[in-house]
Amino acid sequence: MRPATVHSKIQNSDFVYFLGCNHPHLIHKLNRPVLMSVTAFAKKRRPGQGFRKYTWRESLFETGDKSLLFFDAASFTCVSRQYGLLGHIPRKFYASIVNRFEGCDWFAGACCQDYMCEDFVLKTTGLTVEEHQRLTIHRYDLLRQDIKPSIYLMPVLQGYQPEEYLRHLDAWGDRLKPGMWVGIGSVCKRNEDKEGQKQIAKIIDLVLSERHDLLLHLFGVKEKALRVPEIRLRVRTADSGAFGLSSNKSDSEGRKTKKFQYANNWDHQLSKVEKIESNSIQKQLFYMVS
Repeated sequence: MRPATVHSKIQNSDFVYFLGCNHPHLIHKLNRPVLMSVTAFAKKRRPGQGFRKYTWRESLFETGDKSLLFFDAASFTCVSRQYGLLGHIPRKFYASIVNRFEGCDWFAGACCQDYMCEDFVLKTTGLTVEEHQRLTIHRYDLLRQDIKPSIYLMPVLQGYQPEEYLRHLDAWGDRLKPGMWVGIGSVCKRNEDKEGQKQIAKIIDLVLSERHDLLLHLFGVKEKALRVPEIRLRVRTADSGAFGLSSNKSDSEGRKTKKFQYANNWDHQLSKVEKIESNSIQKQLFYMVS
């Protein structure tokens, strides 16, 4: 069986933005690239039972001409918000879902089950950045054995300080073949302000200075960061999780309420995505990030 390669729509595009959507039946209606979480196929966890048998349809759901599906492992939710070190969905269960997409020409691939490195996540697991980096690679190696060779499995660079990503890049070694599509994790919480955007740009600087051949993906990076040429022009893909596109309108009930209010308002979601994709950024000399 031939090893997986990066999907042609990603290789041949300047930039692809995946809209977060956890409703398989909507993919053909949205008719655009979609990021979908494994939780769309897993029933809710019951105490003492782990994840029950996943929900699956007898035939694959419909897709539109412009559809492209990228499968997310729900790592952020499982590790940071729920179950800590042992929080990942069982590996073989995840692989069994991913493997059902074998042979689908609209399937871009699946993300490995990585470990984020923000401080609040480290407090949840009680581990260090170095240990999270090691576990991310270990999980990738195990999943690569379980997921069929023809399906693309995305490696993820983890860290928090820019130099930590370089250390993780070195640790991946020859697993990262030329031209691979690689995620950059632990950035979604720092894309709103200028300082956070400079950090993201610096991370991209360092990674591409060592491996200019890699096609980079940013997780959860939204409109403000993608207006910055130093970010937008040097990554190949980005995504917004299902609750990642919220309204700019202020209300008295706070940000969390707004996210849920607009999470399934797909006209609103698509208008935000169209704004991101239509934002013209002139190629220019990049500033040096201090």
